This record gives sequence, C-alpha cells and structure tokens, in this order.
Amino acid sequence: MALHNIPLETLEALSIEALEELKKDIEKTIVKKQDERLEQLKEEVRQMAERLGVPFETLLERLTRERSGKGRKNSAPKRKLPWRFRHPTDPDKGWTGRGLPPKWLQEWEASGRSREELRIG
Repeated sequence: MALHNIPLETLEALSIEALEELKKDIEKTIVKKQDERLEQLKEEVRQMAERLGVPFETLLERLTRERSGKGRKNSAPKRKLPWRFRHPTDPDKGWTGRGLPPKWLQEWEASGRSREELRIG
C-alpha cells in the first residue's frame, strides 16, 4: 500500500513512539534508495566512459580535482553566503536559504512553527 494512500485518521491514531519509528523507517528507506540510485548512476557513467575510451578512474580523479579547486584556472574563489535563518537555540548553526533545509529547520517546521520566526534581520 502506498504511503500517500494511508488515511490521515490512521496516522493520527498512532502513538508518538509509533510515528517516530515510522519516521525512522522512512528515513532509512530514503537513504537506501538514494544509495541505490547513486550506484546505478555510477554504473551508467562507468559504461559511458568506457564507450568513449576514457578510464573511469581517470574521470573520477579529474572530477575530484576540479571539485576540490586544484587544477581550476581563472576561477573566482567561492564566496561564503550569509545566513538568512539561525538555529533557535544554537547560534553556531544557521542556513543560507539555499539548497535543502537542514534537519533542525525541517524539525522546527514539522512541529508547526514557521521558518520566518528564525529569519535573521
């Protein structure tokens, strides 16, 4: 049965503990499926490199070198973006508003709170 077909009443009838367990199971499944997807992509890239006559390891080394900044020519240094949102209790944590929200912000919103409450400035 697809999860999106579970009636809301069924979820509301579960205890907090049961919901937390379900949440953990869902998160584990997501990680597993992401890993499977990455492995599938890796194999597709390996086959593509092979067809083009490029050793896969050479391709990986080149990509790693470019990503780390070594070997890049005439590229501007990355500038650090300022935080737009700050953790409610830990001032050392924040989020720029780009990319996926951090787990602490997801949990904040899941508790019914608004991210706007944490906006800086």
